[in-house]
Formats: sequence, structure tokens, C-alpha cells
Amino acid sequence: MLLVCYMPTLNNPCIFQLSIALVPAKHADFVQYVNSHPQEPVSGLVRQYRDYDAIVRKMFAQEPDHPSISVGFLSIVPLSTEHESVDLKVRACDPSPESEEVKSKHLVPLKDEDRRPNGSPAVVSSMKEFRANFDIVCENSLHDLDWNNVVVPCSAVASSLVPVPEQYAHQAMASVASVTRSLRSRMT
Repeated sequence: MLLVCYMPTLNNPCIFQLSIALVPAKHADFVQYVNSHPQEPVSGLVRQYRDYDAIVRKMFAQEPDHPSISVGFLSIVPLSTEHESVDLKVRACDPSPESEEVKSKHLVPLKDEDRRPNGSPAVVSSMKEFRANFDIVCENSLHDLDWNNVVVPCSAVASSLVPVPEQYAHQAMASVASVTRSLRSRMT
């Protein structure tokens, strides 16, 4: 697919071409694509998608009315529908072959016991679980909100998509409950 973007300057309208390599599967089928290549690292599987999305973002910034980007939800990967969720599993990397030099460059190094096990769920399995996690992330402050026309920042959504281990979920909910009780007692 070849997309042409026009970048006019005051004196000379110039044309440059952006060539978009087709992604191996539609964004809507990305999870199935990843699952069908279990031996390949996810970092390699997402490379073409990252390149594609970077070009689409440039086009959106420079020519937002271009017909190629007028499709709604162009680069969205659906993780659940009203009736089902995707089966996306963790592909744990093995840090043992990394040198100490490489390990020292990790911003947030994980202990072995803190790593998610290979094959464990990578995202929550239901909307109910997502909402419970979202309440934890937002400290129940948005629990009773009317969600019509609400936009949620990415970090709150991304944090809520990750399964929370049972022991941490209970600790977080206990903390949220005590904050909520404290706030309610101050209001009365």
C-alpha cells in the first residue's frame, strides 16, 4: 500500500511518499496472529504494527482528512467484546542468559518471584474483572459515574487490563474501602 502525503511549504509545495508495509493480519485479528506464532518473540511480531502505526500517526498529524485514515478504530486491537474475551497468554522471557551489564540497564528489574509465569493470563478475562481492577486503580472514585461520553486516560485502562494477583487485589480493595469510609465520614 502506498500513501502519498502532501507537505506544502510557503514557496514550494513538496510531495513525499510514505510506504506502508501491510501488516501480517488486521489489527482486529492481532491476538489470533500472535497466538498462531507461539515460538516467535512478541517483540518481533509487533514490529510491523509499530511501524504501521507510526506512519498512520504522522499522516493523522499532517493530513487528518486523508481517506486512508478516516476509518474509525484504525489501529485498535480488541481485547474483549460484550460476550467474550481474548485468550492472550504471557510469554515470559528468560533473563538468565542476560549479562550483568544488560541486567543493570533495566529501569525496574524484576525478581524471579515477581515475574508472571509463562502461559498465565496476560489480560483480564472478563469485563467484571476489568471493572474491579479499574475501581482499584481509580480508588473507587469513579465507581458510580455515568460513563456516557467519558474518555479514560490510557494508563488507567492499561493498568486495569493486567490481572492482579489475588493477595494484592484484597490488599488494594481493603485500602480503597478504608479511604472511602474515611471520605464518607468527613462528609457527614
